[in-house]
Amino acid sequence: MTMIKPIPNHSEYFVDDEGNVYSTKNRVCHKLKMWTQQNNYSYIIIYPHREHSSVARLVLEAFVGLCPEGMEACHNDGNPTNNRVPNLRWDTRTNNQRDRIKHGTDSRGEKHPQHKLTELQVLKIRSCVNETQSDVAREFGISQSEVSVIKNNKRWKFVR
Repeated sequence: MTMIKPIPNHSEYFVDDEGNVYSTKNRVCHKLKMWTQQNNYSYIIIYPHREHSSVARLVLEAFVGLCPEGMEACHNDGNPTNNRVPNLRWDTRTNNQRDRIKHGTDSRGEKHPQHKLTELQVLKIRSCVNETQSDVAREFGISQSEVSVIKNNKRWKFVR
């Protein structure tokens, strides 16, 4: 059976344990339409301040408690549209980033929309030992400082 709880600090709004959000404005309860942003996370707007709120955060606030300092809403299965209570937890940003790597939802390397290099190119850059960093930079169309951070494993360090 679905459980419904009020959202703290928002007296006319409720969430259920499946991740649906409801409003009781005008004394009529209705389910709110959510939208997803480019990152696939679900949001709603809470009035009267037109506050954009993460559904995962609202579910956690209602069923677990307010967000502890230094924590954020995390999805256990890596699916940002699964806002069911058992799939959510408060955790640190570091652990949330580890989850993204584990679930393959991170945007590092070639998955980043602004990447300029491939993993193969990074390996080639690291293998260039007889060329100057300036020459390598020209060859790959990047800066000399970028070559330096790649060679010193400060960027693309997950590529081995």
